[in-house]
Order: sequence, then structure tokens, then C-alpha cells
Amino acid sequence: MSLAARCANPDRLTTLSLPEMFDVSAAEQFLEQLEALGGVQSERISIDFRNTLYVDRTGLNLLKMARRQFGETCRLQAINLNGRATQCLIKLSADHIISFR
Repeated sequence: MSLAARCANPDRLTTLSLPEMFDVSAAEQFLEQLEALGGVQSERISIDFRNTLYVDRTGLNLLKMARRQFGETCRLQAINLNGRATQCLIKLSADHIISFR
């Protein structure tokens, strides 16, 4: 599983790249990545779905945790969405957590 986080500009934008399956199997590594970012307070987090084919409720909860860690005013924006990931987000009614439409 590949999961990467990078801070393009730590004060403004953080990009998180998700694995193919963003579910409970990704939780431990995702939480480690968040911890490694420490106290970064980005205004916006781009979530890169380039390789993601499946997102479940656990993945959505992990995104909520990321938003809380980066500050309540932080916005999540999906990038590089494919059809399968989009369908998962629609089924989860994720638009209250992440902008993807």
C-alpha cells in the first residue's frame, strides 16, 4: 500500500495521496502519516485519489480526523478523482466532509 503526505507550503496546502483501498487496512499507516506531520496548520488539504478505487466509512472517518488535526477551518478538496472513488464518496454522502463535485 502506498500512502504519502507532503506539505507543498505548510501554511497553505498539504497534499495527502491515498492508497488503492482507503479502508480499515489503511488506517494505521494513514494515522502514522498524520502524526508525522505534527502541528502543521494548513488552510487546505488536497486529497489525491489518483490510485484510489475504494473508500469506505472508515476511510471517511480518517479524513474527518485529518481535518480536525489540521484545524476546524481547514478545507478538504479531492483531486485526481476517478469514477470508482467518486461513486464511493457519493454513496457515503461525503460532500459534507470533502469537496469533490
